[in-house]
Amino acid sequence: MKKSIVKNYSMVIAIAAIMIFAGCTDNRKVARAIFLPVEVREHSVTVDYQNFPDDITLFFCANNFDNSQAELSELVGDKLDDINFTARKVIPDSLETIVFVEDCSGSMMPSIKRADRIISDVTARFSDINITISLVRIGRESILAIPPTKCSDILKIDIGKLAYPSPRGTSLDNGIKMALDIIGEKTGAIILITDGSVAYSQKLLEQSEFAKSLQIPIIVMQIDGLANKTLKHISSAAGGFFANNNGFSLAEILANGWNIKYTPAVNDTNGAKHTIVLRWGAQKRIAEYIAPGTPSQLSPKPMQIQPQPIIPAELVKGIRIPYIKPGNADILPETHSILDSIVDLLEETDISGTIELAVDGYTCNLGSKYFNFELSKRRAKSAANYIRQNCAKPIHFSITPHGENDPLLPNISEKNRIANRRVEIRMIYKQKNFSSKGYEECSENTD
Repeated sequence: MKKSIVKNYSMVIAIAAIMIFAGCTDNRKVARAIFLPVEVREHSVTVDYQNFPDDITLFFCANNFDNSQAELSELVGDKLDDINFTARKVIPDSLETIVFVEDCSGSMMPSIKRADRIISDVTARFSDINITISLVRIGRESILAIPPTKCSDILKIDIGKLAYPSPRGTSLDNGIKMALDIIGEKTGAIILITDGSVAYSQKLLEQSEFAKSLQIPIIVMQIDGLANKTLKHISSAAGGFFANNNGFSLAEILANGWNIKYTPAVNDTNGAKHTIVLRWGAQKRIAEYIAPGTPSQLSPKPMQIQPQPIIPAELVKGIRIPYIKPGNADILPETHSILDSIVDLLEETDISGTIELAVDGYTCNLGSKYFNFELSKRRAKSAANYIRQNCAKPIHFSITPHGENDPLLPNISEKNRIANRRVEIRMIYKQKNFSSKGYEECSENTD
């Protein structure tokens, strides 16, 4: 499990927040702070939107990503759309060679040892696989520090004692050209390790596009500084991966890195916030970005025939209801405030017809599969019934029990099991659902 500052928003914090807000039914809006993710990797997504509105690229890691089952939706203001996308694993299984391009410019000097350790760690990881590794170091000039060599042989070398170029410059475009020449017709990948002190150049973009034409991804590990837009762009242009202080390890990217490209449905809202939700099974990734430009100042319309409903972003992303105690399906006092906050969100919407909520129940692995399936159903029903009894709006609940399937985390510790004992609630927004029909009883999906 990755370690980062964001790790503080783990289950411990979520449980603490629940306890703090328990009983706050008179001030329910404050309880929205409870909507913290149990699994921080929901937000482990890097977004490249420099080509907005032509295309957006998402970079993320997942060892169980199922492209065939994945759904992508984007919320912009009061408009929610299902989005078509293309997904590609960054590193193919047929990989034959890796070329590291190591930034050795003056600004990178404090981080050179760290970069060397990253290279050594990846080399050790691939030592039992029949691939070769090369090292190109870039400064004022580009030098080939290690020609294509088997990993087992590189492990015998102290790469910190190999030649470094003059640090007065960053010849990145030449470094990438050298890396492409080394790979040639092999199945390969380029890994750039830098602190981000790279300026845009047309040659650099051309090299990235050429790499894409050869199906050679460029993975960028920016280990210091704010995310460099040029580096994000070249990694996206080459079909690679960009990581910047977000907890991704290079080994994880090589094994489980994915990028997704899509075109936003709303492309004329300068300055608008776009909320992206990617789902597959019980997993999800959430990202947000602000469209370039300045929000347009529109005069109020004198007449609005059919105003669009306001859709709560929290319900689009999905909200988790923890069931901390094993075997329990009752609504305990410490979870009331979360459900009350969901009721508030529903009451605040101006949807005139029936609201459809998907309610998914889950358990940990304690007990038999049959017991857990029934328990997950009872948990989902208890959460749905609480909302039904406290919300005046017509709601149709689609209840799906999952039992111990689709855990958020491996069931190897009590902390992980607590995270897996949950109900997840999200709004299914389809225009046909919002008619003048009345309340519908809960339906169940047990497939």
